[in-house]
Amino acid sequence: MLGKCLTSQEWPKTESRSILFLVREYTPLLPTPESEPRGPVDPPFLEDTPPENWWIDRANELFESSAYIITLLEQLEELGAPLVIPFAGFCSFIATIGNVYVYNFPRMGPGRDFATTARLMEKGIAYLDHFTALWKMGEGWVSTRIRLQEAC
Repeated sequence: MLGKCLTSQEWPKTESRSILFLVREYTPLLPTPESEPRGPVDPPFLEDTPPENWWIDRANELFESSAYIITLLEQLEELGAPLVIPFAGFCSFIATIGNVYVYNFPRMGPGRDFATTARLMEKGIAYLDHFTALWKMGEGWVSTRIRLQEAC
């Protein structure tokens, strides 16, 4: 089983959880199916024009981080050491929402593999369901995830 774990070169230097919270700030809540990564569509707008591909790079960082969080939780469970604490639950919620988002709006996650995104989304949903069985605080996260999926 240990051979399945990410190596230190594959793991994005502990930045994943920060990226989940920082990059999503300028990601449109409900884009159109044709939407691609770009700057804010609602105020506050940015004054300066970012470098070429900046928004695409940020979207890739966001959805890669979502994938890494779910993968880490999955690997811990496979090793018999599941991490089922409030902070991990909240990170899973944000990561699962990211995977639901890119599953429903694939053009917002350029280069993401649809089958992998679907698997990660399902793993995240399963983790949240398990988390909610142990921690009542997860109920709100699950209902938010369901509302988002219905809206998409």
